[in-house]
Amino acid sequence: MQMRIRTAAGLAALAALAAAAAPSAASAGPQPTALFTQTNAASGNHVLVFSTGPRGLRRVASVATGGLGTGAGLGSQGSVSFNPGRTRLYVVNAGSGSLSVLGVDGAHAWRERVVGSGGADPISVTAGRRWVYVLNAGGTPGVTGFRATPGGLARIPGGSRALTAADLTPEQVSLSPSGRTLVVTNKDSSTIDTFAVHADGSLGPAHSQASNGAASYGFAFTPNGRLIVSDAGQAPTSAATSYRIDRHGVLHTVSGPLQTNQLAACWVAVAPNGRYAYVADAHSGTVSGLAVARNGAISLLDPSGITASGGAGATTLDEAVSPGSRMFSVLVLNTKPGVNAILSFRIAADGSLHRMSRTPALPTGTSGLAIG
Repeated sequence: MQMRIRTAAGLAALAALAAAAAPSAASAGPQPTALFTQTNAASGNHVLVFSTGPRGLRRVASVATGGLGTGAGLGSQGSVSFNPGRTRLYVVNAGSGSLSVLGVDGAHAWRERVVGSGGADPISVTAGRRWVYVLNAGGTPGVTGFRATPGGLARIPGGSRALTAADLTPEQVSLSPSGRTLVVTNKDSSTIDTFAVHADGSLGPAHSQASNGAASYGFAFTPNGRLIVSDAGQAPTSAATSYRIDRHGVLHTVSGPLQTNQLAACWVAVAPNGRYAYVADAHSGTVSGLAVARNGAISLLDPSGITASGGAGATTLDEAVSPGSRMFSVLVLNTKPGVNAILSFRIAADGSLHRMSRTPALPTGTSGLAIG
């Protein structure tokens, strides 16, 4: 730019023009195309598909998973999960001990395969480029690994491991962004298990560590591998803690426990741009937004801990953020029986949430969210 503006008024005008012309962090990246959730119905599980747009969500399809749900909320994170390319959706069928594989193309989905989960009561699933791991909470809780194939899934020799915590109430399984570590949180024992993932997909033994906060529940990774965990029982309210995982699978606290000033921090979603995380405070019916520094340190966006609310009498549950960090969605259960809904919000450049839409009533057991 050849002309210099020397006055304060001129500088202010230039800044305003630049802000108007430049795309915000929230508007950068691809637009989301569809959102997926499961009914978890005991009579026959289905995946509900919603198209996304400027005005929010619109239901477009229901796809039978070929398995059974439990008929009640799963109380876990990650019951529906995409592969990295978002061409396959993996769905646990907790009532029939199976895992469904759905092909996905935008808002179009179809069932490809149903396989046994390798245990009882599968509640969470995670997928990398080649490997898929399921968390089975029933019987002897543990994880089961599969290799993704063109025809579906194949069990990985040495890919199944039991958990180690004495008080076993597992809540979620997820692969780290590098794919070298598998993580499981255990709520009642306040422990976090890590497993080394070998080159062939087999797993090392579980390494159990005490979490830095009480009742470690849901979690999500930042793009550079920092782990943000909800601490549902961290007095006096509830909290979130961030960790670094070293090459040996050992957790090192970066930040927290940070009080959300809300009750029962359970589900966690991280924006793919890595700048913000959102914690669903189930018993308060709110969402706490967190600013995330590059090293993983976290701080509240709002001193109150309330970045969004599900409304009077609401319980906020599963969450998801769109690939371009434009849209945030949260599953809400209201006190009136049978009234579940998904609320969608626009994410502003400062991480604040602005209400877009609410779906019609969903089945009571609806669980899990994934946005493509």
